[in-house]
Amino acid sequence: MVLSRLPMIDLLITHAAQVATCASPSGPKRGHALADVGLLPPDTAVAIHDGRILALGPTAERWPNIRPAKR
Repeated sequence: MVLSRLPMIDLLITHAAQVATCASPSGPKRGHALADVGLLPPDTAVAIHDGRILALGPTAERWPNIRPAKR
């Protein structure tokens, strides 16, 4: 999802020291591919809404269109 088009979010985690993902271009990882946990660079931000991760990206990026679901 393009960061500039995000809907409302419940939680924005910023400056994460470590974020791991098991995602791969061809679907869920299996077998030996599971050895690569897919670490993202330090200082990653994670946008979450309704229990789902909507986007990941560098914390330094401007996230101007993110609106909190609640204040």
